[in-house]
Amino acid sequence: MSAYDVCSILDKYNKIIAWGAGGYFEYYHRLLEGKITYIVDRNVDLHGKKKVGIPIKPLAELEREQNKKECLIVVFNAQFDEIFAESQALGTFDIIDIKTIEALYERICGAEYHNYSEEGQLPVLICAGMHAMWEINGSRKFIDSQNGVLHRKGFNTLEVIPLKYYEECSCLKQYVAVSLNGKNWGILMIEDFIVQFSRVNSAIIHSLYYSHEILKILLEGIMVQKGILYYLHDYYCVCNNRFLYYQNKACLDQHNKLCCSRCNNRNEQKNIYEFHQNLFDKYNVKLIAPSQHTAMLVHQVYKNVETIVIPHLSFEETEYNKPHKKVERVAYIGGANRSKGWDEFKCIFGQLKNLYKFYCMGMYGKNDYIEEITYENVAIEQGKETLTMAEALKKNNIDIVFLGAIWPETFSYTYYEAFEAGCFVITNELSGNICNQVKVNQNGIILKNTADIIQWLSDKENVSNIVAKMNRKISEVKADESFLEYIKE
Repeated sequence: MSAYDVCSILDKYNKIIAWGAGGYFEYYHRLLEGKITYIVDRNVDLHGKKKVGIPIKPLAELEREQNKKECLIVVFNAQFDEIFAESQALGTFDIIDIKTIEALYERICGAEYHNYSEEGQLPVLICAGMHAMWEINGSRKFIDSQNGVLHRKGFNTLEVIPLKYYEECSCLKQYVAVSLNGKNWGILMIEDFIVQFSRVNSAIIHSLYYSHEILKILLEGIMVQKGILYYLHDYYCVCNNRFLYYQNKACLDQHNKLCCSRCNNRNEQKNIYEFHQNLFDKYNVKLIAPSQHTAMLVHQVYKNVETIVIPHLSFEETEYNKPHKKVERVAYIGGANRSKGWDEFKCIFGQLKNLYKFYCMGMYGKNDYIEEITYENVAIEQGKETLTMAEALKKNNIDIVFLGAIWPETFSYTYYEAFEAGCFVITNELSGNICNQVKVNQNGIILKNTADIIQWLSDKENVSNIVAKMNRKISEVKADESFLEYIKE
């Protein structure tokens, strides 16, 4: 692939339209400085306004485009597949992800291909979806920490991330961004990658909802000498609604049973199941669930595939002397988005802002800013200038952490960060492993809905008494290493 490719893509179009005016646009828009005609966004409050001098319009503006073939949509959002489907309902547009553009620009800006030799130890293939390239992300955090374990144990890693560019509703070419031991190696077409890297020691697959078809190409084209591990960061191998949340409802009944048989999306779900089942069987893939709850849900679909529970973290649990004090500070932690309960948190804040001091810690954009909420950025790992989540929680003396995921989380780093900081956790019945761990560790409360949470928090004296009794936390938190036995087989 030549360095000219990104320029040849952009120069084909008379209009470049940005999809999304949120935090990712704020961070990445400079890559297309002077090239963007307008922005489309779902948020009606932004319509008619401008961001960095560029007008923001409703999605319906795309339908009014007379020459759709001359327009390129650039997605400034991690949910590329969902946006791709939505954009095609508005017209036949070419579409590309801003992270793909960034990767292509990096190729221009000096990254050179390195000679690669298979002499010596074969690398561990690490394949992850595009979402793993976004900055604050639990999957990315886990992949980085796991790669660190592999490097410390003397393994080389070959990291592959698929990059997509859709032209006239079809994937024109499949490119992959390649790194060796965390250092950029280059960008190749998938066919060239398989020729260059024909053998690997083992393979670790992370959520490929962005480009699951690459899994078949890789496993058919590359000889994997040892184990193949498929990590369940979400439920994409079960359904394209990877959070098991569809049409504003959880895909589980009150007994935690999947509702696939009653879903009008079941044909797509069947296709995804058959695709993965065939690969899991043919290549003896092991499913790795970061929690027992996740394993239970996936086993309902893949009854004959070996599923191993390996939590992302290991730690020591201890009791500590917790002073009895009036609870004052409540924090939302993690990315400020709907799937994590941001809307519910805003509602809680609106009702109780005169009773507590509220915080937001994690990733948020200007559109998420609300007066009277204190915001703080956090680092994804130690050693950065910004505080880690656990450090920020301790520094700000947070009493209660709200973890209101509306889907069954497979793991949730934020839960363990709150536990490490000694914070009391409020969650709901839908939050998957968060709910499960609160039950096991008795370090919080599980309430049915937002109204119940508001009612419970309204009795501040009772809340303070209950929070004071929670005197357990974790320490010596580090990345799990037990997965190594499955790639040495």
